[in-house]
Amino acid sequence: MEILEGDPIGRWEEIVFAANKGIVSRELQRLIEYIAICEILIEDERLEEKLQKVLKALQYDERIKELVRKNKNDIVIASMANILSQNE
Repeated sequence: MEILEGDPIGRWEEIVFAANKGIVSRELQRLIEYIAICEILIEDERLEEKLQKVLKALQYDERIKELVRKNKNDIVIASMANILSQNE
């Protein structure tokens, strides 16, 4: 299936720019809400310091880079599925 080929983030961008504006808007709102919830959890659990350490390590730690890359790809793949399932 062509949609699954190539860079997931690049494919996600193509879908976001081509899909129905209302569907994309709802998906972006969902992603923003998810980020906001994550930020609340980080604050509530007092994880700001740990987050800063990971962000700094991201510059040089290949294992963390790979974990972040994988998670980003997982997020955009799920997002593509949400958009495409509503855009049919």
